[in-house]
Amino acid sequence: IYIISYFLVFVQGFLEMPYRYCLVRLDHNEYAADDCTQEVFLILLKKQYKLRLSDNIRAWLYETANRVIKAYQRKSNKEELLSNPEEIIDENAVNENERSSELACLTEEEYTIISEYYSSEYGSKAELAQKYGISLTQLYKKVHLIKEKVRDNQNSKNG
Repeated sequence: IYIISYFLVFVQGFLEMPYRYCLVRLDHNEYAADDCTQEVFLILLKKQYKLRLSDNIRAWLYETANRVIKAYQRKSNKEELLSNPEEIIDENAVNENERSSELACLTEEEYTIISEYYSSEYGSKAELAQKYGISLTQLYKKVHLIKEKVRDNQNSKNG
């Protein structure tokens, strides 16, 4: 109990520093900053016996916060790439023989990729990536770029 109490007192003394750092680095997203700060102190709790709680703790907290922020951003970007396919393509509206006006801006290859990507008949995303000779990450990036192209095209028509 004494060790936990000491740790909590220690954390309270340093809590503000990594939180503000995370808040600035994450564009003042308080939710993300809270998550990242919490993760930093969970890591500290796990490693407290290996670390010397000395003057270098500030540098360790900043470096750990930086790593946690990068991991959080990677995770957020990946989730964004995989989310909301309905925004771009209504699967019921896409006919293999006929392109909708929203997809007319795509090349044949882009149209085929996006159709197969959202087709429940095709199979797994890994198989699709293998078909095109690219990694799964590259497939997600390609789909993301195609979605951006469609959005840009829609915005230029509306704007």
